Amino acid sequence: MNNLSINGVNIAYRTTGSGTPVLMAHCSSDSHRQWMFVDHLLPDHQLIAPDLIGYGGSDSWPTPGDMPFNADAQVIDSLIQQAGEPVHLIGHSYGGAMSLETIVLQLQQNRLQVKSLLLIEPIYFHLLKNSIYADQWQAVQAIGDSCVACINAGDLAGAADIFMGFWIGDGQWQQMPEKHKQMIIPTMAKVGDEFRGLDRFTSTMSTFDALDIPVTVVRGQHSPEPARAVAELLAHQISQAELLEIAGAGHMIPQTHPAEIGDIITAFKDRHW
Repeated sequence: MNNLSINGVNIAYRTTGSGTPVLMAHCSSDSHRQWMFVDHLLPDHQLIAPDLIGYGGSDSWPTPGDMPFNADAQVIDSLIQQAGEPVHLIGHSYGGAMSLETIVLQLQQNRLQVKSLLLIEPIYFHLLKNSIYADQWQAVQAIGDSCVACINAGDLAGAADIFMGFWIGDGQWQQMPEKHKQMIIPTMAKVGDEFRGLDRFTSTMSTFDALDIPVTVVRGQHSPEPARAVAELLAHQISQAELLEIAGAGHMIPQTHPAEIGDIITAFKDRHW
């Protein structure tokens, strides 16, 4: 693992291979390990996989509850700049949302350094607020408020029950081995920061009108409706975007359907890279 200080926070990241860089951003409560199955798919590329703030080997934000909403986008952007050339960007869930926010940062500074974008259910939930899916925005806010209330009360296990129950279902979460639960529960403080940032995003659908790179958006057939709705909105708004759906999949697609995601990455590479 390598380390880089970004905004005074130590960020751990993994790099393998050489060639055109591909940066991969993981979901909430996970780490760079989410993407290790990709190594053999892209032997001719440099793979960069950070641990986002508060996850894996990276430090937490120094002031609890006060993390900028786009702090992890700044992490991704800094690693792109360090790569020294435009990258292909892949993101899942929270990592997908931060990938989009990285593009927003770069567009604002007129220096787009992303060559292509593959998003797996990015939780860019604020886009739902003023759309036909406003009811799904309210549902996400209710989940976030409940999680943050538990976190503020010091009940990280209760927050995990709510958070993971929403994403994978109460039954599957409760049946998860205890050792795996104990890896997720401590991450809820960071998840709380992510929920607190939902209302602070300023991008709109029109922000991406001029985005002129290949984009693929992937969603699961059985994923929660808010995540499916975001994928739908993005795929219809971005001019070069396509929407793919994986039959039988829920939200945790890279973990549950790595072969299908591998096929999508390979096809995306062959078409656009």
